[in-house]
Amino acid sequence: MSLPGKLRIGVRANRLALRLADEVVHYLLNRLPRDLASLNEVLDRLDRHSLARQRPVTLALVREVLSDQFPDKKTTSSLDNGPKQS
Repeated sequence: MSLPGKLRIGVRANRLALRLADEVVHYLLNRLPRDLASLNEVLDRLDRHSLARQRPVTLALVREVLSDQFPDKKTTSSLDNGPKQS
């Protein structure tokens, strides 16, 4: 996980009063473009969804938001879904 990316997410999250677990930050950094505009846009969406649903920002909420924003991109890994069924 890159320190600059983690710092960008952390600074913006603090401004929005979002509490992000390290696993959420890691998940975002591995799946999003690293430019500031993209990170800010996703954090703003997470903030709105979190407030609207009165839920903390968890991996489940992040996956939900990212699947709405990037429907053609893979937002989960095989580890997220457990072992593959044949």
